[in-house]
Amino acid sequence: MPESHRQLLEAKVSSLRLDFPEVEANWVDPAKYHITVAFLGNRTDEEVAELKELLHAWAESTREALANLLTIGAVSGRGGQMLWSFVDIGQDLRDRCFALMLQLHSQLGIAPERREFMPHLTLARIKKRWHKSVVNAV
Repeated sequence: MPESHRQLLEAKVSSLRLDFPEVEANWVDPAKYHITVAFLGNRTDEEVAELKELLHAWAESTREALANLLTIGAVSGRGGQMLWSFVDIGQDLRDRCFALMLQLHSQLGIAPERREFMPHLTLARIKKRWHKSVVNAV
């Protein structure tokens, strides 16, 4: 992720944390920001080693394909609430992600996502329901 994107997000998150101190959340360390393109679930140590190798090669091949941060928003689901930055990855990177998922399926038996592909960057995992004012602020 470009450093300018990281700084923009860090500033927005810092502002939200100051404006809404009552929101109990696990905030992601900005140094660990990353774009989620797939959920891989629990894996054995052997699978993790193979995944690391495959993903490092994939990351090198996509280094120049930059993503654009679209917006910051809140989502709620069975697992709780999250504060995300939704990402526009462009068609080239979208195609590369799809090819990666096919490779993960063929080499490691990881089933492709059934949900619509929604690349995102997680900023926080909310512990409790929060006020609509927070959602409106993002």
